[in-house]
Amino acid sequence: SQSVKEKIRPLMADEITPANEYVKRDVSCMRNVGSTSLELKDLKISLQTTEGEICELERYDTSAKFAASVLEGKHLMMMGDSLTRYQYLNLVYFLENNNYTSPYPSQVNEKHFTGWDNFYGITNQRLHGHEACDCYRLTTSKKNIFENRYYFNPETNVRITFIQWLGPDGVRYHNDYMRLAKSADTFGSAQNMCIPSNCSKQIEPFTEVMPFSISDKDLKLLRPDFIVANCGFWKICGSEAEIKGLARWAFRVLHKFGFKQRNFIWKQNTVNFDERVYPDFSNLFNTTNARVLPSQNITKPFYDLVMPPEGKNATLQVNEVYNDVL
Repeated sequence: SQSVKEKIRPLMADEITPANEYVKRDVSCMRNVGSTSLELKDLKISLQTTEGEICELERYDTSAKFAASVLEGKHLMMMGDSLTRYQYLNLVYFLENNNYTSPYPSQVNEKHFTGWDNFYGITNQRLHGHEACDCYRLTTSKKNIFENRYYFNPETNVRITFIQWLGPDGVRYHNDYMRLAKSADTFGSAQNMCIPSNCSKQIEPFTEVMPFSISDKDLKLLRPDFIVANCGFWKICGSEAEIKGLARWAFRVLHKFGFKQRNFIWKQNTVNFDERVYPDFSNLFNTTNARVLPSQNITKPFYDLVMPPEGKNATLQVNEVYNDVL
């Protein structure tokens, strides 16, 4: 068989296999595994089957170029609080820079910045003019916060939108800004309408509603192919009836533009260190044709690995283990 070294060389364009084929092959390989040889240093993974044969997992193409080809011509809309904001920022930074990790100050930690205006400005600048940031936050009042980010790269034809959803306080956005940001021809005009951190309530008109009450007029502007929603770290992000209303709204939106209900993805919260229990409506969405991204199941093993003994500094423990993983 081919050596592991050959197996992990970069993929050529004509060698890229659809993701579902990777999954089928990998699952088939792993079903019959008897023992595993894992060499992290050289990123080598070979698995020995119960019959004594060596089967090796194929390498995925993890480049930004390939990710952009998957998203080309589509609009991914993400709704949530800071948890979703950072996943949005992480994704668009990767698409722009082929690297998930930004230099200091971190793209995904507002505490590294001198204030919200500094955070909005730098995180926006790092996207090379491909983001319009309807952003304002100079007070602690959630009634006077705007953070809606519209990413569009004309070279890759990738469009990703982050709409901030602050639990029971709903969503808040400037109507004209959204209208300008959603058209390739007027994207620059949205950027000139107000610079990041200056898009306050003084700019009218603006809309304050719960997510499932966004008007059809505004939805026509957004026209999402996929909707990812997460209520984040809120003890109350809506009643069960309101969350059902969100699901119905998402299905209606997707159907309106010719997309399937399964293009709506409800994302669970990642496991958090304070172990507080947050509402999770996965069961509600499991009974529909929506998809559930089981973030809790994905992150729980890492949480168990780095959870410090009682009395030890959690941040230090996490950093030690995280550096070892890297």
